Amino acid sequence: MQTLDPARLREGNSSSRPPYFDGTNYAHWKVRMKFYIRAQNRFLWDAIESGYTPPDKPLKEYTAEEIKIELSNDQAMNHLFCALSENEFNRVSACQTAKEVWEKLGVHYEGTMQVKKTKLRILEEHYETFRVGSDEDIATAITRFTKLLNEIKNLGKNYDQETSVYKFLRGLPKEWDAKKYAIQSAQNLGDYTFDALCGELTVHEFELKDRARLEALSGGTKSSRKDIALKANSSPSASVEIIENEKSCDDNDLEEEVAMLSRKLNRGHVQARQV
Repeated sequence: MQTLDPARLREGNSSSRPPYFDGTNYAHWKVRMKFYIRAQNRFLWDAIESGYTPPDKPLKEYTAEEIKIELSNDQAMNHLFCALSENEFNRVSACQTAKEVWEKLGVHYEGTMQVKKTKLRILEEHYETFRVGSDEDIATAITRFTKLLNEIKNLGKNYDQETSVYKFLRGLPKEWDAKKYAIQSAQNLGDYTFDALCGELTVHEFELKDRARLEALSGGTKSSRKDIALKANSSPSASVEIIENEKSCDDNDLEEEVAMLSRKLNRGHVQARQV
């Protein structure tokens, strides 16, 4: 008899089966599972949020509405069970309602309401004191900030775009003061999205690095210039080769930096939309 590889039972980003949960990254799974169930049927998610109490009478006496409500609970439970690994299923298999399954997983992985409040308070402190390191690139800082916002959101609190834009600008190091003041002067932060901020800062960082690269090229040591001059004088063909090699290196460097900028912009836009 062929045995199934557990890894093959795990889903990818599929809309036809529930996101798999094996006990890792609960916050990520929770968000995806919520919208998966809502996409199946809004009444299923209502069964999880509102709970279900079976009528105290025989099934044959149920009204059409009572049958519909019970079916929603059963379908929601089935979706939840299908999403869980064996260990996670065993944790909640005795539950009688979808709400009970959802809450039991939440308490196990997020803690009680008091624990959630404590976590939220700590995350809010991190948010208020957020700083971009002087040697940290913007893409890394955006990733840290977006992750922080998502963790806060998962605990029930949202920050609007204007607040997030202002907070990120305030956290930039002093080397970015000129750009920060330029953005604050030119933009109405109430209409300025975090997505737009990420793009503008990423482009500015690229321009700074490109300027530094050009300055480094134009400020080569005298000895290296003398070496090039000697080689050029000794052989005309060598002169052409040196020029072509330098141009080729410059073109390759520029192409690589443009490709890197494009990747950073795309990654920043995806992350910013999650805020």
